[in-house]
Amino acid sequence: QVAVLALEAFSSPLPGPSTVDPCRPARHFFRAPEVRAHKQRPLQVRLMPLYEEKFLNPFAIRFSQARIRPTFQDGRVVQESMAEVEAVQWPMENSSEYDVMLRAPFSPISILRWRPKMREQDGTSITNEDGSNILGDACWFTVDNRRLYCLQAAAARHWPRRAACVVHVMRTPPTLRGTPRKFRTTDSGCSVNISRRDDPVPRAIWCWAQATQCGSSGAAPQAATEAGQSALDGVAADQAKEDPDDLTDVPSDLLRLSANLAALAPLPQQTAPLSVDPSRATPSQSSKAPTQAQLAAAWQLRAKQELLQQQQEQAMLRQWHLQQQLTLRHQQMLRQQQVLRQQSQYHQHNAFEDWAAGCRGSGPGGGASGGGWSRHFGGAAPGACSG
Repeated sequence: QVAVLALEAFSSPLPGPSTVDPCRPARHFFRAPEVRAHKQRPLQVRLMPLYEEKFLNPFAIRFSQARIRPTFQDGRVVQESMAEVEAVQWPMENSSEYDVMLRAPFSPISILRWRPKMREQDGTSITNEDGSNILGDACWFTVDNRRLYCLQAAAARHWPRRAACVVHVMRTPPTLRGTPRKFRTTDSGCSVNISRRDDPVPRAIWCWAQATQCGSSGAAPQAATEAGQSALDGVAADQAKEDPDDLTDVPSDLLRLSANLAALAPLPQQTAPLSVDPSRATPSQSSKAPTQAQLAAAWQLRAKQELLQQQQEQAMLRQWHLQQQLTLRHQQMLRQQQVLRQQSQYHQHNAFEDWAAGCRGSGPGGGASGGGWSRHFGGAAPGACSG
């Protein structure tokens, strides 16, 4: 009966004031039936919003982790997905908050307002004198870090155009067990390392402020222009919006509005979005964006290091196999020696049993006793010598 009532609640339209107004912002609801103890009472349905679709500048969203892998879980390369992200003209004519809209080949990222723990470079939490954790400022964070990197890299190619992407705003944090462990950023989500878990050094470090040359120390050519300053002000405005209702709503006919919009070409003055590891960078490289030649040299050096690491791992694996074979042979020799020892003890025990049986049958000094002892041990039996 509970299953039938729940099925009716999901299939029947929402009554009265709970009906969703098509003119309201796009929200996704989950209708959870509240089944009462008495089946005579009417079934009540309440709306539980899971997320809301909004527009937000990808530069206003922070990374929740300090490292991302260069591939997705399905094996696709992150760089290839980043190249597929397109920027089209802003489709909403009644709003001038953004200049372009990012159209991605993947689903929108989920974001939430969060105050992260302040951490050291090694990942340990920073605590007060009383042992409580020090929390950072409330910002927009996401757990979809690889998709956020693709969106930020695509938006950096069109800087200083004000870019926006569709996001799913969650009003409550996810209740999954592993979700809180994802917030391991050490710089409040401003940058992210691109590497695998076993890499000794990151393959690259992404920071949108350095990629657009508007946040690095000593270099701010884009921010000096009027368009660059307007773009920075737009990012700061989106970061300061604490209430999801303050964000720009996604219209229900977004697909129709953006269907005929052509992709815009990236601005030619933008540089490569990836930066080399700062621990390897020279003083001249740390104050400006790396060139294509420097990036190629960094990738070649990284490839040589990976090849050397693979060779070392193969040599260690061969040594481990050889050690395992030697250990196996030693164990086989010990088992063979144990078997021979057991056989010798078994024959000695049988010989003693035969001699004892002969002594009990013919008495001391008997022929059987002497013959049994002489057959198994050689010489005359003790009974015969004493007789």
